Amino acid sequence: MQNNDYLINYYNEYDEEGRLANSRVGIVEYLTTRKYIDELLRPDSRIAEIGAGTGRYSVTLAKAGKGSCRSLKDITAKYVPASKAAGSI
Repeated sequence: MQNNDYLINYYNEYDEEGRLANSRVGIVEYLTTRKYIDELLRPDSRIAEIGAGTGRYSVTLAKAGKGSCRSLKDITAKYVPASKAAGSI
């Protein structure tokens, strides 16, 4: 097993979107992170999200007019279609 295989296998079985949307801790994490990011971004900002998962942050930031998403990267290929479907890349 390569070094990345453990992470890839873990996140292929993990519901990252659900973690941020369906638990109190995840919701608090998301809202707190967004508060600090929102304070820093301008409408002309370009967003590059590394470890993007489904692109939850970058997609919602772009839709809220906080910038445009230029790049999403994640070690897990399963999340890339979700990011594309959400219109973030």
